Amino acid sequence: MVEYCYDNLGSLIKYDKNNNENLCYHLERFLLNNGNIAETARELFLHSNTLSYQLKKISKILEKDINDARVRFNLFFALMIKKLFVDRKE
Repeated sequence: MVEYCYDNLGSLIKYDKNNNENLCYHLERFLLNNGNIAETARELFLHSNTLSYQLKKISKILEKDINDARVRFNLFFALMIKKLFVDRKE
C-alpha cells in the first residue's frame, strides 16, 4: 500500500518536504470538499485564486489531471494511505 501511495503522490510528498509546503494537505481538503474551490479556500483561510494556483501547481507536479474523477479517487486513496502508514513512520 505504501508503494501505491508513493506511485500516486511521491513527487508531491517530495516537493512538500523540499520546499516546506503543505500541498498534500491542501489537495486532501480540496478532495474532501468535492472539488469545491470556494469552500476549500474558506476552510484553509486562503483566497480562492491562491488555492487555484496551488491546485495547478499540484497538477503539474503530479503530472495528473485532478479534475478527472478516477484520478481524484486514486489521489484520495493514496492520501489516506499516507496518513495511516507513511506519516506515522516519520
